[in-house]
Formats: sequence, structure tokens, C-alpha cells
Amino acid sequence: MKAGYKLSWEEIKSGVVNSILLSSAVMLGTIPMFQYQFRSLTSALFTIRPTEQQIFYLAVGQSFILFCVAILCSLVGFFYSAPLNLPGLGGIRDGLKWMTAGVGIGLLLTPIFYYSCDFEVYIIAPELFPESWRQALFLIIGNALAQEIVVRFGLVTIGVYLLTGFGYKGYPWPVVIIVSLFGAFGHYLFIAKFNLDLKLSAPQIAVAVLATFLFQVLYSDTFVRRGLIPAMGLHLGAGVKSIIYSIAL
Repeated sequence: MKAGYKLSWEEIKSGVVNSILLSSAVMLGTIPMFQYQFRSLTSALFTIRPTEQQIFYLAVGQSFILFCVAILCSLVGFFYSAPLNLPGLGGIRDGLKWMTAGVGIGLLLTPIFYYSCDFEVYIIAPELFPESWRQALFLIIGNALAQEIVVRFGLVTIGVYLLTGFGYKGYPWPVVIIVSLFGAFGHYLFIAKFNLDLKLSAPQIAVAVLATFLFQVLYSDTFVRRGLIPAMGLHLGAGVKSIIYSIAL
């Protein structure tokens, strides 16, 4: 961390404004995602089926909570990226380049995921898969916005701050690994939520959890080296699997 670094008033004002804009994008981007999830996963999430109006209000409420969390994480990212020598937002051109790379990775790995695990999941719980490309886009955009701003811009930045506080210098691999492990554990909890851990084989669960871990490492590494926008672009591109499934299944 740069010693004696002080934020100017202009940097503070810009950080606050940009945090509100980013967090607003998270809220608007996740409302359709939550609506879709509450509608398609009703039996797993609710004891009594909600009406469409209730689903909308629930989605807005969830997105508003995420908006508040995203503001805090965005402020962390904007205020601490420069002192920690992190790239911050990164460049838009870089973001487009990494989105293209993400699409390539997604196209390459989709057949592997499908035959190793996803086909079995689709037979057991088809409601977990989007029925249209629009629903797939809701999932991709909502997940990418929320995860990259909260996890990368917020948690990874905080992790790097704590790491440097202990005098650590160099590439922050402990933060990348720990954050990615939490992401993989969260995916396992998702699997258990739908009792898939009782219906899938151990190798299939291992593939799903390991894939999540490796993607989280890739997103975190891209953020640390390139910035938020490239990491978000990579995440968006890698989500092409959902669009393929929505069309092919």
C-alpha cells in the first residue's frame, strides 16, 4: 500500500458518484434475474406460491439489499484501488477483449460440463436451467454484475488491504485462493439446497465445485491484474453456456 496516500476531494466525490452508478446498475440488472429465479424455483423457495406482484416486490427488495451492499463494496474499490496498486475499473477495450476470451472459454468447456455433470442435473432438476435465451441473459448479467462488484471490487480489495497490512508484498495469491474457495463452497451449498448432493455422484459434484473454484480464481486474477471491467467482461462471456443450454435443451 502506498505510504501517505491521501484521497483528494475530487477523488472522493467521483468515487461516491461512480459507486451509486455501479450499484444502481447492479439493482436494475438483478431485478429480472430475481424475478426469474423466484418464478422458476417457487417450489424450492416458498411454501406458498407467491403471486406475480409478490414476486416483483420480492425481487425489488432483494435487489435493493444488493444495491446497499454494492455501494459499500464499490466505495472500497474506488477508494482503495490506487493506494493498493490495484487497477481499479480497468479499461472498456480490455473488457471487450476479455469478454471475447470468456465466450471462447465457455464454448470450449460447455460440452465438457454438459457430459460430465449438467446433463444429469437437467434430468433431475430442469427448473435450474433457463427456458429461453432472455432468461439466460437475465442470469448472466445479474450474476456478473453482482459477483464482480461485490466479490472482486469489494471483498478481494479488502483482502488485499488486510494482506498488505501484515507486510505482504507481491501477487496476492492467498486472497485469490481464499475468495475462490468461498465461491466454491457457496456453489456446494446451492447443490445441497436442491438435494443434488444426494442424487449426483461424488465425481459429478467434484467437477461442479472444482469448475466454480477455477472460474473464481480466473475472475479474481483478471481483476487483480486488469481491473473490474475486464473481470466483468470475462464473467459475462463465460456465461455463454446458459444461452447454449436455453436454446439446445
